[in-house]
Amino acid sequence: YAMQQELWELPAGKLEKGEDPFEAAKRELGEECGLTADHYISLGQFYPTVGYDTEVIYTWVATGLHKTQMHLDADEFLTPDRVPLDKAYEMVMSGEIKDGKTIAGKTVVVSGSGNVAIYAVQKITEMGAKVVAMSDSNGYIYDPDGIKLDVVKQLKEVERKRIKEYVKAVPTATYTEGCSGIWTIPCQIALPCATQNEINEASAKALIANGVEAVGEGANMPSTLEATAAFQQAGVLFAPAKAANAGGVAVSALEMSQNSQRLSWTFEEVDAKLKDIMVNIFAKVDLAAHEYAKEGDYVAGANIAGFLKVADAMMAQGAV
Repeated sequence: YAMQQELWELPAGKLEKGEDPFEAAKRELGEECGLTADHYISLGQFYPTVGYDTEVIYTWVATGLHKTQMHLDADEFLTPDRVPLDKAYEMVMSGEIKDGKTIAGKTVVVSGSGNVAIYAVQKITEMGAKVVAMSDSNGYIYDPDGIKLDVVKQLKEVERKRIKEYVKAVPTATYTEGCSGIWTIPCQIALPCATQNEINEASAKALIANGVEAVGEGANMPSTLEATAAFQQAGVLFAPAKAANAGGVAVSALEMSQNSQRLSWTFEEVDAKLKDIMVNIFAKVDLAAHEYAKEGDYVAGANIAGFLKVADAMMAQGAV
């Protein structure tokens, strides 16, 4: 091999002539890892070497894994291993994982600049993505080099100033009056964290046209019904606020738990507990969507899972 060394990488391979990319992904998962999966979520596609090649890489997340037989080619020498996501992130940051398709960064647009937006930017930046835009109620900033979160925190948490002041500290950034234009900025991931109904159908279509792959709602119903339908029809991975924005309430519950038990948890402990809660929420939403024939529809999955939780509680209390 060209690199003349062993590397960590995701299971991957070349398309056979006329082969569908999704079918190829399932085949490679079986051949290289000896696994099959119940569910697949598309993460979109990207061009790794546009300077001299037309190669396209398609990516999926596979869940509900089952063991089968590996079928390696004669010239393949692979040892499959499972690595938790947080450990994989550490390996990327330390340089242990170097394979490009495994650590490919995403461009992200985040609306808002309050607590949810600021710490969404912090978390997704830690995961290797680049956030290029944020906003407040007056307008939005665009920084193609990546938002400097320390500048935003200084403006919003210390000085209590408007987001437009960012360009004074970062001259290469631009500021635009008005908020809706933020969704015309090309990105793979959009995180609306500002206000209700901020993404309408026109904004959703602009995001889709510019290649958005995933939308995670961090405000209370920031996408209109028409926008949500547009995302779903386009196959965009859509995480509704009912599930994706549950973290704030969850942390409030953790705070009450600490107070009642006279405990004081560290930031790391709270973050770990929150991660467990969010992973559990996703699992319930995904399962509900699967069980009720709405595979991949997390709007339906969140609604069904929420309804079942309330219904089960009412039945347990004898209310129905």
